[in-house]
Amino acid sequence: MRRKGEILASACGAEALGDPLNVMVWLVNKLGALGKGLSAGAIVSTGSLTKFYFVEPGDVFDVSFSNLGQIHFSIGQ
Repeated sequence: MRRKGEILASACGAEALGDPLNVMVWLVNKLGALGKGLSAGAIVSTGSLTKFYFVEPGDVFDVSFSNLGQIHFSIGQ
C-alpha cells in the first residue's frame, strides 16, 4: 500500500495462518465447537495484516493485491 508514492505497508496472505482460507476453516471450527455457525450469505472479513492508517484530505492511495488487481483512490478535500 502506498500513500502519495510512499510505501506504507506490505503483507502476504500467507501470513494469516498460512493462507487466508485457513482463517475461515478456523472460524467455522471454532463456531461449531460453540454450537454456532455462519448464516447463508454471511460476509466474513479475515482482517488486516497491516496496521491501520488515518487518512487526510488530499491523500492518494495505490493498493495492489497480487491475484486480485489494484485500486487507486484519493481522499477529497
